[in-house]
Formats: sequence, C-alpha cells, structure tokens
Amino acid sequence: MKYNPTCVIYLKIPTISHLQWHSFSIISSSRADDHILSVIIKCEGWWANSLYDLIHAELDKTADTRKGIPVAIEGPYGPASLDFLR
Repeated sequence: MKYNPTCVIYLKIPTISHLQWHSFSIISSSRADDHILSVIIKCEGWWANSLYDLIHAELDKTADTRKGIPVAIEGPYGPASLDFLR
C-alpha cells in the first residue's frame, strides 16, 4: 500500500459503530516507513471521544491481556504523488 501525507483513509471501528465510516488525514509516508501509518484524530464528537476512550481502555490493560482494536480501513485516497506541487 502506497500513501503520502496528502492522502485520506476511511476508518470503521465496529466496537463503536457497525455502520459509520470516518475520514482521517494521513500524516506519514510509505516511503519513510512501510510498517507505520499515522493519522490525525481530533477528539470532537461522540465517535472520536468513544475512540479515545477505547484506546485508553486498551492501553490500561496489562500487556498479556491486550488484544488490539479491530478496524476496517478503506483507502488511501488522494494524490499518488506529491509531484503535483511542481
């Protein structure tokens, strides 16, 4: 999967909602690291606040009981390259 900081992905977290998808801006690049994708999430509204609480609940568990959070991802969408700025 190739992506740039200008791309957008859609996330669905079934633990929060089985139907809602939310868009997030990617702030990392697949050129820098193939194994890490970073997004910006603003805690505003019930869905983002629920995600924040879910992440903190998972982090509060001991390392032996952490299972992760199931996430569905669609995308990335956006320019395939930053060369459009030239």
